[in-house]
Amino acid sequence: MFVWPAVPTIANQLAPDGKQGQYQGFVNSAATVGKAFGPFLGGVLVDAFNMRMMFIGMMVLLVFALILLMVFKENNTQPKKIDA
Repeated sequence: MFVWPAVPTIANQLAPDGKQGQYQGFVNSAATVGKAFGPFLGGVLVDAFNMRMMFIGMMVLLVFALILLMVFKENNTQPKKIDA
């Protein structure tokens, strides 16, 4: 929750020129899907197993997301220039 104001800015910086809207759409869609299904999936895991399994499941998803980020992130070493 405390990091959320920075997320659209980071997505905008990572987006190639002309794709900023698409990246913003991905970010907002992921946030909305997470808010919609996260509590349900957490409840299912806690009901079926226990609280520890829910945290382990979320940790696995986080590691998977980080691996995807490392694999698919473009290596952009030059900073973007903003024309004001």
